[in-house]
Order: sequence, then structure tokens, then C-alpha cells
Amino acid sequence: MIQPELVSFFRLSLPDTLHIGDHWIDSTAHFNDLDLKKSSVSSFASVSNNQAELKYDGEIIGENSQLHLMGTDVTMNISGKQRGHYWLTVQTGMLERGDIDLKGTVSVLNKCVPIEITSKIHIAGQKQN
Repeated sequence: MIQPELVSFFRLSLPDTLHIGDHWIDSTAHFNDLDLKKSSVSSFASVSNNQAELKYDGEIIGENSQLHLMGTDVTMNISGKQRGHYWLTVQTGMLERGDIDLKGTVSVLNKCVPIEITSKIHIAGQKQN
């Protein structure tokens, strides 16, 4: 029901049915106009108070991505680990919130810079018939 939206917007891929303890592997490429490759292992961790918790552990690698930055064409390399949790409403399957941390390095113009990004997602909405 909501799987196409999750895959395109959050890059979260779900199997058709889930049971606590299930895990699955996913990989994608070309994320947000960058030549990134992402591989991840997700697992169905728990159900509590009508919320299903999914754990996420992934790796991002981007080699030789071409960018136009401040009037100059540059090549960027990025690598890092991405970990976090998503919570879905059990009855609707709608994503309710998520916490994702990314730690890695970006290399541009022969400079290597460590990066740390924290994303917190909170979606307020309801299922429409």
C-alpha cells in the first residue's frame, strides 16, 4: 500500500509480510542525482503501542560523482555508514517517524572531510479512504 512512496522518498524497501525478527537486504543506486550506491540490512525489531519498529544498518559509497559547485565542475567521493530506526503505524502501514545517523567522509578537490548527519523524520497524517 505505502511501499512505492517509502521506496522513492525514504529509500526504505519492505517485504510484503513481516514478522518480528525478520530481516532483509536492499541495495539502490543513483540517489538524488548522485552516483551513490547504498546497501543495507533492515530488520523488524518490535511492535509496541500500535507502532512497528524497523532497524536499519547501511553503507553508502559514491565514487567519482560529478558536481557543479560554485561555477566549477568537481568530482566527489563519499563513503559512510548509515544507522537508525523507523516507526510505522501497524494498522495503516504509514511511516510515522524515523531517526537516521550517517557518519563518513567526503572527498572533494583532494580534501577529505569527515561528515556526520542526523536526520529526524516526523510525519503527521492520517489514512484517507
